[in-house]
Amino acid sequence: MKRLKAVLGTGAAALAATASLLAGAGTAHADTINGCADGYVCIYADDGTIVSRYYTYGPHNLSNMYGYHYVLNNQTGGAKVAACTGYNGGDCGTPVGPGWYWINLTPINSIYLSA
Repeated sequence: MKRLKAVLGTGAAALAATASLLAGAGTAHADTINGCADGYVCIYADDGTIVSRYYTYGPHNLSNMYGYHYVLNNQTGGAKVAACTGYNGGDCGTPVGPGWYWINLTPINSIYLSA
């Protein structure tokens, strides 16, 4: 397992994010991982089902997501995702690359996908 540290949201504590090497999480993916298709960012419920998936670059508002969730950045080409406390991609934390992240989504109102 590879450990990544990232601040995902202004004002949020630094989170220790564990990148699970289930299917060789590197900077490029070629497969669907745990139901998350190549090129997507997926958010999972406690039971392991995907509750949201995002493909296009730019901001995506979240609603009714509280507590900790696994987030998989399965985008290709080293694309990144940032967690934002504001809506429409406002007040974002440091963008992170491909891999698995354990994130408290309670203070997060949107995510921002970028190249």
